[in-house]
Amino acid sequence: MNQQKTALVLGANGYLGRHLVQHLHQKNWTLYRSDIGDAAKDSFDGLHYVQANLVNYAEVLTLPLEVDYIYIFTGLTGTSAAFTKYPDFVNSNEITLLNLLKALQEVGSKAKIIFPSTRLVYKGVENMPLVEDAEKEFKTVYAINKFACEQYLQMWGNAFGQAYSIIRICVPYGNLLDSNYSYGTLGFFLNKAAAGEAITLYGDGELRRTFSHVADLSRYFEQVALHLETQGQTYNFGGDNCSLKEIATAIAEKADVPIQYVPFPPLDAAIESGDTIFDSTKLDTLLNFKPEYSVYQWLDSLPKLR
Repeated sequence: MNQQKTALVLGANGYLGRHLVQHLHQKNWTLYRSDIGDAAKDSFDGLHYVQANLVNYAEVLTLPLEVDYIYIFTGLTGTSAAFTKYPDFVNSNEITLLNLLKALQEVGSKAKIIFPSTRLVYKGVENMPLVEDAEKEFKTVYAINKFACEQYLQMWGNAFGQAYSIIRICVPYGNLLDSNYSYGTLGFFLNKAAAGEAITLYGDGELRRTFSHVADLSRYFEQVALHLETQGQTYNFGGDNCSLKEIATAIAEKADVPIQYVPFPPLDAAIESGDTIFDSTKLDTLLNFKPEYSVYQWLDSLPKLR
């Protein structure tokens, strides 16, 4: 008989955290949730919720840490905002992880950490898929936060045997939980189109990204946790490689709205990473994983935007 799998999802009220909780709940995992808010956003029968600010070490110790797996979706995301709010970004993205690592040692937990990282750690290369050891470049505080956390996990793994896996994500999309179409880049495009407004693109819109559906991500996060071969490894998560212009055009045609091209603001131009296209062969081969969603099929499946 298979042993019941237990997991703690930190940042359970965020976009990725909420979807992972739904997925693992449907798979009958024993789940615990935590976030900084006073209550969980979603109601799932029998799921325990702990309010905790992970910047405060004492509150980290209130969490159910003796589980099999810990998923970390806490922290702040963003680009230009962190240049002025850097204490918040360092605290919420780095101190929280360091507090967790210390607490796991203190209580003797053997939990494996599953950590989501970002495309922003890479130096973009025009129309070139990036493998995990491709050249790195850090143009924002958030980018260096994420890479620092990757390094912390490697340090603790080396020094103390901490189990972990890292998954780098490019552009997630989709929503299975509420009436919002999506979040992030696609959410911005879709909300503009649904309001009958022009979709705004910087420059010529030819920058390329890898777009990954959140349901595929959730399945991936589950499988990465369960496979022993993923211990201490870093992986790219795959999907559809498209330009922002291609995605915006598909949405604009669906909603019959125009696309407006505008110059990059100076700061945005300075911190733009260029094309970030993921080569996900490393993990796709290991897991024999194939995405269920295509971004264009998903867009076609959406109801009339307006």
